[in-house]
Amino acid sequence: MKSHSPIVACLLFLLAISANAQDKPKAEIARNLKKIEKPSDQKADPEQESKADDEKEEFSEILADNSYLVENANNVGPGTLHTLNSCTVSRAPGRDTACGLTQEMSVGGGKHMFSYSASYSFLDSNRVKGIGDLAFTYRHQLTGEEAWAVVSPRFTVFVPTGNVDKGLGAGSPGFQFNLPVTKRVSESFVVNLNAGATVFPKVKGVDGEGRNIKRSLSSYNLGASVVWIAHKNFNPLIEYVENFGSEIGDTGKVVRFNEHIVSPGVGLAWKFGDFKISPGIAVPVSFSRGEVRSGILFYIGFENPFGRRPRIASADKADDPAKPTNQ
Repeated sequence: MKSHSPIVACLLFLLAISANAQDKPKAEIARNLKKIEKPSDQKADPEQESKADDEKEEFSEILADNSYLVENANNVGPGTLHTLNSCTVSRAPGRDTACGLTQEMSVGGGKHMFSYSASYSFLDSNRVKGIGDLAFTYRHQLTGEEAWAVVSPRFTVFVPTGNVDKGLGAGSPGFQFNLPVTKRVSESFVVNLNAGATVFPKVKGVDGEGRNIKRSLSSYNLGASVVWIAHKNFNPLIEYVENFGSEIGDTGKVVRFNEHIVSPGVGLAWKFGDFKISPGIAVPVSFSRGEVRSGILFYIGFENPFGRRPRIASADKADDPAKPTNQ
């Protein structure tokens, strides 16, 4: 029971968020009733109105993709294809390069997002190379930017396409749940929080006597990042990730280990009409089992229109009750 406590905590957190989201319409109705009960002859204070307008003022736009190791909870907009490309070059004890490609699309006004991820790695100073496991993901944006935070739980299925003997895959189908939360705390800072769990039920291995075995391996992850909105096109950030992983040891038993990753970086972006390009770079440093390993992460993202975008009614059509609308 103790090993599943992070999953239980995530589910309880998700239920609390859902209850908060359901209570919000009741609060809106109560506020509207108070407005109706307010005497019509009471004059509004101009200073109070100005202060209220300032409080309701939205934050400025952010263009950069400011999420590399810690997941951002904002789904892509409807009618948009988001392509993410990254390569991480690690040094010592052996030079490894792991590259990944992810493409994201959303439906239902951005509430439902689907994506797939593929990887290609060059391991052990390029002695081993090949594709890794494929991942297919569904993510639901539970709350939007109008709520206290953006919350988008997701579920991922791993397909064992990588060669397990070369260390390119797990050799077993896998499942992952992750709960990303994003909060813009001020004009200058954004905070991302993650909590998740991954299970591979039939990982192949060898016991101490050389016999082939299969073990169930599970891992848990926690992560946080702070992004500084120095400019809408320029976002320095720092990310921290803690992984509680497991592997098959030399005797065939499951061995657990911890990994801590600290990664400072910066995200850039430029927008040209409906097209956006977002390069970035980070320097992840990993601490695990007495070893320190550093690397460089190169990132570039693209956003471009895809398919049919939702139609938006014009202002004159929406304001005229005689004209029908799509609502």
